[in-house]
Order: sequence, then structure tokens, then C-alpha cells
Amino acid sequence: MYYNENTILYLNGEFVKASDAKIDLYSQSLHYGYSVFEGIRSYKTFEGETAIFKADEHYNRLKNSADAMNIPFTYSSEELI
Repeated sequence: MYYNENTILYLNGEFVKASDAKIDLYSQSLHYGYSVFEGIRSYKTFEGETAIFKADEHYNRLKNSADAMNIPFTYSSEELI
């Protein structure tokens, strides 16, 4: 989609021209972008290998979050884990 100074946006409950739109410098979107994330813990097993705690549950939450935000998510759990 192409935007220019005449593009109309909906910002904070009002329709405004893109050229008039101002955002807070501390805005979450400005600093962190449009994304989803999942925190994952891992640990060393007695055999010295790394294991991920509840890996499938973490993968499913991440996938569901991406789907909810319409972010393409093409990785399988095996690729991520």
C-alpha cells in the first residue's frame, strides 16, 4: 500500500491526514514494532543435553499469537525447536 501526505489515517479516535499524524516518541509501536514473542526456558539434562521446557506449548502459543495478529508464520515446531 502506498501512503502520501493526503492519506487519511484513524489515530486516537480521529481521522487525520498522514502528514498531520504525530506519534509519541515513547510509543510501543515505534520502539518495538509489530510483532509477537514467546519466552522460552531451557535447561541442561543430566546427560548434558539442552532441553526446552514445554516446547510444544510455547510453539503453539507463539503460532496462535502470530495468527491473531495476522503475521505470517510458516515455521514448524521442529524448525523452531
